[in-house]
Amino acid sequence: MKNSWDFIHICDLQPGSSRSFRFDPRMMENWQTALTQLSELNADLLLVGGDLTRDGSLHDFEFEVIRSELESLPYPYYAIPGNMDTGNKHAGVDGATGRWDIQLSMTSNQLDRFSHFFGPFPWSFVHKEVRFSGCYAAVAGSGLLHEEQLWQWLTDLASQPRAKFHVFVMHYALFLDQLDEPNWDLTRQDQYTAWYFSIDQPYRTGSLRH
Repeated sequence: MKNSWDFIHICDLQPGSSRSFRFDPRMMENWQTALTQLSELNADLLLVGGDLTRDGSLHDFEFEVIRSELESLPYPYYAIPGNMDTGNKHAGVDGATGRWDIQLSMTSNQLDRFSHFFGPFPWSFVHKEVRFSGCYAAVAGSGLLHEEQLWQWLTDLASQPRAKFHVFVMHYALFLDQLDEPNWDLTRQDQYTAWYFSIDQPYRTGSLRH
């Protein structure tokens, strides 16, 4: 088709490393297969929606390897972090699964390390009448400096010139079923997964920003 072009979106790569304690060879095999397929595609750009690593929140060497592999592709990429890269959304208590949620909460240092390897985030740019934007919504409610930066970025984004289309990339979903659903209780076994994969109110709707 005349003037047609393609972009690619991938997420949850999680190849891991044999140098890390959670290495699963099957996940590495999956990623290497995908990397070969990506290298054969003709696209303008690649969006990476988080979880570039299995244990990047702990090991710089996983960031170094995946960055090198992404840079080997024949088109530019734009990445946002996932919880495997920078830690989970903030928890005030440990959850029902015994996963030490407080200790696994993201830190400013982890977020900054991701930026060091993959560039600043959030980001937004226009390419061929399409605006592409990416952020890590899980910083909302964290109280970290990165949260204030997120709110300011969203405010500034609203004032940017509108493109014909807008593709918005996040790792965490804002909600599971509907925007006004209740906050989930991570201390309840039947609600833990829902809590883990969504953003709490009031941050989900942006009604509390300071």
